[in-house]
Amino acid sequence: MKPPNQSTQPAPPPVPLVAEVLSAAFRSRTASSPFAARRRGQRRIMAALLGLTDVFCLVLALRLAQWTSLALRSWQGLGLPLSRSTPSLTSILPLWLAVAFVTLVARGLYRFRYRDGIYSVARAVTSVGLSGLLFAVLIFFLRLPTPRVFVVLVVVYSAALLGIGRVGFRVMATYLPPLNRRVLVVGSGPVAESTARMVAQYRRQGLYLVTPHLDSQRPAETQAQADVRPLVESSLQRIASYIHALDVDDVVITRDWYEQHCSDVERVFTMLNQLPAQVHVAPDPAELMMRMSVGDFSGFPVLSLGLLALPRWQMAVKRLFDIVVSALLIALFSPLLLVIALGIRLTSPGPAIFKQLRVGQYHRLFTIYKFRTMFADDAAVAARERMQKRPGDPRITPFGRWLRRTSLDELPQLVNILKGDMSLVGPRPELPDIVAQYHPWQYGRLLAPQGLTGWWQVNGRGERLLSEHTEDDIYYIRNFSLFTDLRILLLTVRALITGRGAF
Repeated sequence: MKPPNQSTQPAPPPVPLVAEVLSAAFRSRTASSPFAARRRGQRRIMAALLGLTDVFCLVLALRLAQWTSLALRSWQGLGLPLSRSTPSLTSILPLWLAVAFVTLVARGLYRFRYRDGIYSVARAVTSVGLSGLLFAVLIFFLRLPTPRVFVVLVVVYSAALLGIGRVGFRVMATYLPPLNRRVLVVGSGPVAESTARMVAQYRRQGLYLVTPHLDSQRPAETQAQADVRPLVESSLQRIASYIHALDVDDVVITRDWYEQHCSDVERVFTMLNQLPAQVHVAPDPAELMMRMSVGDFSGFPVLSLGLLALPRWQMAVKRLFDIVVSALLIALFSPLLLVIALGIRLTSPGPAIFKQLRVGQYHRLFTIYKFRTMFADDAAVAARERMQKRPGDPRITPFGRWLRRTSLDELPQLVNILKGDMSLVGPRPELPDIVAQYHPWQYGRLLAPQGLTGWWQVNGRGERLLSEHTEDDIYYIRNFSLFTDLRILLLTVRALITGRGAF
C-alpha cells in the first residue's frame, strides 16, 4: 500500500546543464539591464574613438614615410639603392587604410570584450606587420609605383604610432569606467576572498570588482573595502544572469566552487565558455608552489610536478647581476651612507646600524642590516619581537621617520646582497616566528632569494599586511625573468619618488 499524499508519477528528469546555461543566457540577453546596454553603448563610442585615433596614426605614418623618402633622396650621391620617385598619398592612402583596418578588425583590436587584446602593443605591432605584407602584395599586383623603402617606412611608423596609441588607451582605462574590465569572483573560502581583494587592489590596472548584491552602477572609485567580497552562488542560471545584467568581462571561479557544486568539471567549463565572458580559475594555494610540465614516463605522457624553484642558470645570472649592481651602488652611495650614519648618531643615542635575524632562501638564517630609525631601547625590542609597521609610531625618531619615508633606511642591505644573503629583487625576508606560523603552501616563497624590493612592495608597500603578499611573491617566482627584475626596480624608483605606502 502506497503512503498517503505521495504521487505515483515519476519525478521529472533533471534539466541538462547545456539547456540550463543556454536558457539562462537567452533570458538574460533578451532582458538585459539598462546598465549593461548603456555600458555597451559607451564602449561602442570608445571603439569609434579608437578607430579615429588609428586613422590619424596611419595617415601620420604615411606622411612621415613620405617626408623620410624625400629626405633620403638627398643621399643618392652616397650610392644607396634608393628610388628617386616618391608616391602620392592620394593613390596609396585608401589602399593602406583598407588593408590595415581589415587586419585590425580581424584580430579583434576593436572588441572591448577582450580588453587585453585591444591594449596589447605586441598585437598591434604584429597586426601592422601582417598589413604590411598584404599591402606589399597588393602593390605588386596592382603595379603601383611605390618604392620598397617607402613600404618599410610606412610599416615601421604605423607600428610605432599604433603601439603608442594602445599604451595611451590602457592609461585611460584606469580612469574611464567604460574601459574598466569588470570582474566577477565566484566561490567561498579564503581563496575566493583573497582573489576578490587582489582584484580590488588592482584598480590602477583597469580592473573593477563587481559585487552583484550592491549598486552596480556606482562609480568604481567608491568601491569600499567592505564591498570586496566574492559571490557565493551555486546556480549556473544565476551566474549567467549576473554576467549579462552586469556586463561582466571576466569570471574568476575557485576550485572549491566547482568541486562542490559540479560533478562534471569539463562539461561545466564548456558551458561557461559559451557565455560572453572570459572564464578563469583561481587555484588552491598549494598549487601555486608547484610547477607542472608535460613529460614522458617510460613511453606514456604524464604531468610532472616540480617545486617552484628557479633554474640554476637563472640563479647564476641573477647572482651575477646582484653582485655587479650592489657593488656599484655601494660605491656610488658611500658618501650618503656616511652622512646618514652621522645624522643618526647626532640625533639620537645608540648605534647607527640596526640588526635583526631573518629567514632567507631555503630557510637559512641571516642577519639583516638597516639604518636605525627608532630610539635605541625600542629598536632593541623590535629586534626580538614581531612588529607591524604603522603610521605615527611614537617609537620612531624624527630623523628615522624621514629615512622611512624615503626608504633610505634599507640601503645597508646592499651589503647583505653583496654577501649573498639577499638579492636585489625577491620576496622580503621575514622574522623566524612569522615563518614558523606559515601554512604549507606559503613556504614556496622561500624557494627564491629574499630581496631588497619585490612585486608586492611596488603594489602596496607598507599599506598591506605581511599575510597578504604571499600570493604576489609566488606570482613573481612563477614569472621570474631578468626583464621582470628590471621592471620591478623601475617601479621601485617610482614608489620611492611618490612615497606611497611608506611610513
